[in-house]
Amino acid sequence: MLDSISIRTRHCVLLVCVLLGAYLLIYANTPDSADGAARLAVAAAQFHYGGADMNAIAYADAFIPLQQARMGSMGSEGALYSKKGPTGSLVLLPFVAAADWLPWLSLRATAMFFNILVTIATALALYIFVEWLGYRARTAFAAALIYGLMTFAFVYAKTLYVEPLAGLLLLLALMLMYRDQGRGSTGKLAAAGLMLGLMVGTNMIYAVLLGIFGLYVLSVAIRRRSLMPALAFGIPAALCLAVILGFNWARFGSPLSTGYELGAGEDFSHPFIEGMYGLLISPYRGIFWYNPVLLLVIPGAWWMRKHGRLVAALLGLALLQCALFASWWSWGGGAAWGPRFLIPAIPLLVICLAEVIERAWSSRWLFVGLGVLAVFSFGIQILGALYSALPFTSYLNAVVWHSNLQQIAVGDVGIVLTHLELSPILGQLALVSAGWPLDPAWLANGVDVVHLVIALGVVVLGFALAALRIPNRVRIVVCAIGVVLALNGVGALQAVKPDVQQIEALGQTLQPADTIYAMTTKFGNSILDLKSRARVITVNAPTERADSLWDYTLAHSQRLWLLTWFPPADPQNWQERELWQSAAFVTEREVEGHRAVAFDRSADPADKQVAGDQFGAIRLLDYAIALEADGVRLTVDWSAATVPTEADSWFIHLVNPNGEITAQQDRQPQGGYAPTNTWSPGEAVTDRLLFPVQVSDLTGWKLRVGWINPANGDRLAVTSPDGTAMSEGYIEIPLGK
Repeated sequence: MLDSISIRTRHCVLLVCVLLGAYLLIYANTPDSADGAARLAVAAAQFHYGGADMNAIAYADAFIPLQQARMGSMGSEGALYSKKGPTGSLVLLPFVAAADWLPWLSLRATAMFFNILVTIATALALYIFVEWLGYRARTAFAAALIYGLMTFAFVYAKTLYVEPLAGLLLLLALMLMYRDQGRGSTGKLAAAGLMLGLMVGTNMIYAVLLGIFGLYVLSVAIRRRSLMPALAFGIPAALCLAVILGFNWARFGSPLSTGYELGAGEDFSHPFIEGMYGLLISPYRGIFWYNPVLLLVIPGAWWMRKHGRLVAALLGLALLQCALFASWWSWGGGAAWGPRFLIPAIPLLVICLAEVIERAWSSRWLFVGLGVLAVFSFGIQILGALYSALPFTSYLNAVVWHSNLQQIAVGDVGIVLTHLELSPILGQLALVSAGWPLDPAWLANGVDVVHLVIALGVVVLGFALAALRIPNRVRIVVCAIGVVLALNGVGALQAVKPDVQQIEALGQTLQPADTIYAMTTKFGNSILDLKSRARVITVNAPTERADSLWDYTLAHSQRLWLLTWFPPADPQNWQERELWQSAAFVTEREVEGHRAVAFDRSADPADKQVAGDQFGAIRLLDYAIALEADGVRLTVDWSAATVPTEADSWFIHLVNPNGEITAQQDRQPQGGYAPTNTWSPGEAVTDRLLFPVQVSDLTGWKLRVGWINPANGDRLAVTSPDGTAMSEGYIEIPLGK
């Protein structure tokens, strides 16, 4: 006979491996939601340079047509900040770190493992909780498996939404409260306070739940005539709230501001009854349509009368979850599978199935009924897992929501809520019949056999570990190693995808830098895969955010790469023009059909040397040179008494003591933004350059300076300040002693 610990360990190992294998088969290697991309962008900013912005995907966010659906809001520093709470980004930091440190992983693909692990952890917690309630181990295992595979938690394991994490935190808080049994255990109550505080950090609306649990703890403290339970619960929760409020203050200048524009449609303006109907019953978002197995919660709750207070709490919290979002303007959760905001309620409802499962072991009709609903539920989840929710959502937007926008906005029941033929479930079936491209990474571009083998291998490993007679510690260690290897193996497969390698090449090109300002629509959210400590800011100028983001860029940048599709000296490219007028040009490269132009915004060299050399009509007024750690910095001031007839170009060569040209630039003044034939007589025009050459001593080094007539390619005639003609067509300026 196996002891209970061995059975529990075998079940947990098998549960982890089965769920992981299943989730790897539906795994998508990039977020398909604006929510997930925003949280990941913030996490990347936090890890790479200690920021809290989502500037890296500013363009992609601005591309979302509906203002309320955008994830970003301009903050107090002029940066774009996410409207979402900090918890969702903070918990992604280990995944960002892993992708940064391990060369075979990419950022987005690694982050997409997050909800896989969260959903598995929730299933394990459910297993433990159901056992605590006195049910057999196989009942606990079945309940956890139902949650992981037969509810839409299965689909959300492939997303980067934060609701699965909120569900885990709520379940853990409830478990801790249940375990405490009103005894006022400071350790359990402190952990529960921390869980709920973190939950508020996923969405400020959960402060309501924190308040409800807080009132319960206060009643425990009063009953026990001790402040310790209240302090134990309250201090961690208060610390979390302080962090959240401070986070808001740093971003938006007010502790109560989250970036949502409550007066501009992002509010609780939807009719409450319609929202409740939509979340519970409607074929569009009704929870039981997407999770038919949860219909058994009704008899299950009745049969669990011996746990009456717990069941009341479970159902009450689930209904409260509905009520919290029923009036939200986007009550359905946007482009998502089913009622996204009800994900945290699913573990609570699955607990109510425990008695049904327990009785099903000895009742054939109940076993068959439960099995049929479970299989049907699993099939519905497969539809949601194989295809993105975006195609059918786009169809609804075009055919239904757009034409009925005013009707929906004022609260009438839209046709989408009552017409079964508009259900996304049937919409996904239509995608199957239409041969729509599959969403899982291993099927997106043909069958990836290695990915398939890894996923199935994890499942086989689970069954082997559950069957073998080995010590429990060995079983756990081997399982952990298998999980790590599987995740790394699947992650490594994503890193060789063309879009990831394209971004890797981009990152290698744009070095060194402390800011990358990308004026492009080419890369979208894939730019998050950049393994760079630089601030990344994307725009597609002109946009309403461009001015603010540009000011932010200049305030936080020294070495700046400008990635642009504009040709040189394009008058519309005001950002590049401003850089040529104020910063030192470093280099220019071609990358992915774009120009990548590097500038350094450090201060100009201090000691100007008067020159007076004449190049045709152009005079070199003065110059200044400085040897710095990152190269040789140079400023030159030009002028002309009479305006040249041609747009002449200068050349400046950096020559080493052996007479070899080490670095050079050949440009029109200010990169072509100040052509000589547009100068005013006597106007001073400044060019700034930084030659990225590592030189320890400038002794023997020289600069060669000259001008060229672009019409014929000839050098302009040069005379020194004393009137001596320079036959070489250039002057040489010694740099060292």
